[in-house]
Amino acid sequence: MPYPSNIGILAVEVYFPNQYVDQGELERHDHVTAGKYTIGLGQKRMAFYNDQENVVSAAMTVVQNLLDKYKVDPRSIGRLEVGTESSIDRSKSIKTFLMALFQECGNTDIEGVDNVNACYGATAGVYNCVNWIESRAWDGRLAIVVASDEAVYEAGPARPSGGAGAVALLVGPNAPLVLDRGLSSCHMEHVYDFCKPAGLYPKVDGPLSLKCYMQALEICYIRLCHKAELRTMLSETSPRHPHAPQPKPGATHDPASQMPHAPGSNASEQSVDMFMQGQASKPGLECLSAPNASVVGLQPESSLHAEAAAVCLPASEAAGEKAAAHSTPHSGVAQFGLNQIDYCCMHSPFHKLVRKAFARLTHIDHLRRQTPSYQGAIDQEQVQPLDHAKKMYAHQAAETANLREQLAATTTDKELERHLVEASSKDFEVKVQPGCLAGIEVGNSYAASLGMALASLIDAKGAHLEGATILMYSYGSGLAAGMFVLKGRSCAGMFSLQTMQPQVRPRYHPICSC
Repeated sequence: MPYPSNIGILAVEVYFPNQYVDQGELERHDHVTAGKYTIGLGQKRMAFYNDQENVVSAAMTVVQNLLDKYKVDPRSIGRLEVGTESSIDRSKSIKTFLMALFQECGNTDIEGVDNVNACYGATAGVYNCVNWIESRAWDGRLAIVVASDEAVYEAGPARPSGGAGAVALLVGPNAPLVLDRGLSSCHMEHVYDFCKPAGLYPKVDGPLSLKCYMQALEICYIRLCHKAELRTMLSETSPRHPHAPQPKPGATHDPASQMPHAPGSNASEQSVDMFMQGQASKPGLECLSAPNASVVGLQPESSLHAEAAAVCLPASEAAGEKAAAHSTPHSGVAQFGLNQIDYCCMHSPFHKLVRKAFARLTHIDHLRRQTPSYQGAIDQEQVQPLDHAKKMYAHQAAETANLREQLAATTTDKELERHLVEASSKDFEVKVQPGCLAGIEVGNSYAASLGMALASLIDAKGAHLEGATILMYSYGSGLAAGMFVLKGRSCAGMFSLQTMQPQVRPRYHPICSC
């Protein structure tokens, strides 16, 4: 069996209930100021299940629709992963309910069970499926990831951030949306910002949960940028290094083409995570403790408010910076940032949080532009790649400590937040807004939220995503957060972005208001 390539998402299917609560009507019912939910949270509607359906029936519906629309033989499925935090049984997984769909064809040889950690479960399911296809355990069949959830809160400030829905992703090789294995990061931490100890409603510490969401976003993004830059450096210093992206047979080595955003670039066969962890455990490399930022020339930022308007580069300047990253590979490792990202999808508890989160990412880019990039001399003939990697990793650790200090000082700065949102508004409309429709119209569907954002993006852009780089941010309270990158590519046949666009287009105006 040939080794699989271009592993990722072959097809997407969504489902959500016909019933909804209009957020404007909920404002009047709750006797709150007009616009508190529709403007303050940025939400229009909140879907919910009636007494004839639940997360299990929604999961069964979305999987059956996926199989039918894309003419997938149920016998061709070898793994089925579910992401949820709304299981109806404390022992039996939703995945076992879904096995009823495969009973007629006699396919009981399907691996996988439920993944549970608030809204993060489906992301874990995607990683599990891709790992399975990349492994020696793979038998040539496809995988499905299902996210099915409902967010229901007791009366109070959290209730308008509810919602419900399900998403099914078909995962396999030769996909139109490829998971870039060299560009992913995560942050895991023990915290009680949200929990479900017993009963129907969760216990929520709203301010803490919002703070955790933002801090996890910052950490994941900084780590992702550093991994992208380390990968580029390894490619420049040693194109045959096991952690560097490998050129296709017969191709000449071009370091610029190995930049994370270059069309046709491939992920490293071995995760950069393993390399960084291995180096961190070696004696003599003090990189886990907070180093003295001055040793690499890092200086605290000054006049944050005055500089906030410069966060988002004009289109012409951004294009010039992107071109410069290609044209001068030997003058130092170019900084990775949002200018190398075409679109961005985020977990959306409510729309305004996504708006603020993207603004925060632009702020990180701004802070990083004020610090020197890694300027190690690159000599492919004389210098060992490992020496460069050690120096660069130490540089990144120092930069991380400096960035975390500056970001922590502005976490509650509302004036800076307002400036950042205004300054990044044009980029938000281009990069993020196309993936926000489902979140605004349906509400927070927990584990299905990120998949809903991706479906909205496909609905809006279709074949225009070919060649695009898509940044994905997943967050689950408790907490587990991850960031990864999808690359759009041209594919013929049923599994293509052009075919997926009309198939994924749902009714964003549910039938009845209650």
